[in-house]
Amino acid sequence: MISYNKFKSNLQFFLKIIAICLFISSCGGDLAKPEDYTALQQRLGSEKTFSTNMAFYMAIRPAEFGSVISHLGEAGLLTEEHGWRRV
Repeated sequence: MISYNKFKSNLQFFLKIIAICLFISSCGGDLAKPEDYTALQQRLGSEKTFSTNMAFYMAIRPAEFGSVISHLGEAGLLTEEHGWRRV
């Protein structure tokens, strides 16, 4: 059984992580729209909430992975000039 203090500590950590996470859904399912990646780059660059270190998690089909990585790169989202990037 987990102690209250351990639970409280884990909860505080979880809330910190959630506060800096951004979920974006491709509502139309079209991952090939360059303007969506440009908009993402502008949003991530304009909000001071986000770290310069970024990890991109993509729940997509393996067949789409290469093109999405290309679009992220073309939009400048994989540049490690001001922090690390992970996909």
